[in-house]
Amino acid sequence: MDLFFYWNDNPDKIFEEGNIKLAEIHAISSVLKPYASWVAQKGIQECRELCGGLGYSAYNRLGSLREDNDVNATWEGDNNVLLQQTGKFILDNLKKLKSGKKSPFPSTQYLTPEFNTKDYE
Repeated sequence: MDLFFYWNDNPDKIFEEGNIKLAEIHAISSVLKPYASWVAQKGIQECRELCGGLGYSAYNRLGSLREDNDVNATWEGDNNVLLQQTGKFILDNLKKLKSGKKSPFPSTQYLTPEFNTKDYE
């Protein structure tokens, strides 16, 4: 919620040079966009399948919903690239923790210096 209020209460400060919250806003939005588009895509597909053969009928408009939604995986950045950016943000903060620095971002408070990165090398 901190970022929600920050975004609404400080629109003139968000894009100032050196604003560290901008990195967190970017990381969170870079994971929310793929999540929302994939959930919508899966929901439309499930509705179509539940309708059986009528799922292909133009009367229920599921086909047009799917056509309109399919491009969301690429608009405003490819979902996979956006997730890589969020991953980099998390790994950069983990590296800070490993070097003894504290992460300034509330969204990364779950990371701990004891996280064993050797398991993922």
